[in-house]
Amino acid sequence: AEKSATAARMTVATSAGNVAAAEMIRLEGEKAELARGKEEAEEAATQLKGKLEEAEADTARARKALEDAEERARAAQADAQEARAIAEGMSAETLEKAELRARAAEAQVSELE
Repeated sequence: AEKSATAARMTVATSAGNVAAAEMIRLEGEKAELARGKEEAEEAATQLKGKLEEAEADTARARKALEDAEERARAAQADAQEARAIAEGMSAETLEKAELRARAAEAQVSELE
């Protein structure tokens, strides 16, 4: 009976050992899977960071282009206002004389060609 009890205890111990070994193998697999997931997440985060930096640079370039365009528009508007003021300041007679001079200049250019 003692041999039988010892054999039974050994069987139970062996079974418990097998269960523990199987659990260790399963946990190692989960650990490896989590490590792969962590690596993938870090890689995705790095890619997103790069895309964010590109987007910020694009935004800065677009903002600069907009500021430049606004400055050119203000300059063009100032030029137009100046031209309008000059045109309004000319009398009808002065305007006619300017037109005659322009036609004469065009005629001279045509003769030279």
